[in-house]
Amino acid sequence: MTHRAAHAVLVVDNDPLMIASLEARLRGQGLRCVSALSGLDASATFEACSPDLIITDLNMPHGSGEMLLEWTRQRSDVPIILISGYRHAHRNASLYRNTYFLHKPFEARDLLEIVRHALAEDDTMPAPSPRTT
Repeated sequence: MTHRAAHAVLVVDNDPLMIASLEARLRGQGLRCVSALSGLDASATFEACSPDLIITDLNMPHGSGEMLLEWTRQRSDVPIILISGYRHAHRNASLYRNTYFLHKPFEARDLLEIVRHALAEDDTMPAPSPRTT
C-alpha cells in the first residue's frame, strides 16, 4: 500500500513495544506516525497533529481507548481502529461510526487491510466483516 500524500496515524498504547511494532508496519507502508502512551496523552496529540486515523488499545491506564473514542467522536469522524485482547470488547465499537475492531493477537496483513479500508485507499477492497477480525 503506497500513499500519495503520507497520511498521519496516531498510535496509542501503554506498551512502548506495541507502539514500536505498529509504527514499523505503518511506516513501511509510507504512513507518518505519531504516538501517545494513554488516552489522555492522545487527546492532546490529536489536537496538535489532526491525524487521518487513530489506532488505539482499549485497555490502558490513564485514559482508555473507549474514553478516547468517545472524546474523539465529539470532535471528529476520523477513522478509529480499536485493538483489544478481550473477545467481546468490540460490542461498544459497533455503536460508533467509522470505527473498526482488531482482536489481539493479529497478523500484520489484517492490520494493514483494516488501515487500507479505513483510509479508503482501496475502494475495491471489501470492508472487514462486522468490524471484527
